Amino acid sequence: MQIEPTALSSDKTPHFHLKRKLGSSWVYSSKLTILYLDVLTEIASAGTMLEHKNALLTGVGKASIGVKILKGLLSGRAHVIFRTSRYSRATVEYYQGIYQEVGSRGSRLTVVLFNEGSKQDVEGEISASIIVIVCKIISKLLFLSLVNYIYSTDKDKGLAMDLYNILPLSAIPENGREIDGLDDRSELADRVMLTNLIAQSSQKLLW
Repeated sequence: MQIEPTALSSDKTPHFHLKRKLGSSWVYSSKLTILYLDVLTEIASAGTMLEHKNALLTGVGKASIGVKILKGLLSGRAHVIFRTSRYSRATVEYYQGIYQEVGSRGSRLTVVLFNEGSKQDVEGEISASIIVIVCKIISKLLFLSLVNYIYSTDKDKGLAMDLYNILPLSAIPENGREIDGLDDRSELADRVMLTNLIAQSSQKLLW
């Protein structure tokens, strides 16, 4: 399907728009806005197929936006591998209830235990630069273990699946920081949230 480029009025700012920084101020950018609206139009027009697709979802808490995404994936017949750092009967029953509520034919939900980062590491008195290095090493080792579990063809050791989508939603607070004022804590937050996607891509090649 051919999507026509978005046409914007020269004297009117759309309700949904993007800005770019100019000096110390943020100004409306028609170029970025057109790109943004074109992507939204393509998604709304062409849609996306989730059936038989495998998705890894991390960092989802109760009543969070991640739960909405989880419901969308399950209703779209996807197989979702859901990562939780609190593996308990109550947790499993909560997400089992979501699956029973919105799961459609062919959809599956697999809950696994995995922790990208430790709250103690994040809030301790160690310098931010050391925390970044330690968390990078730990999260990489943990994530590679998770990837090995997902891709392993041994039915007793893994799921024998290939990931189509990875949605890392884990995050730590960055209160008071704007996009142009990132610091060591921001870097740590990004590393925890992204969960070594490059490592996942490299590990995938081994399978």
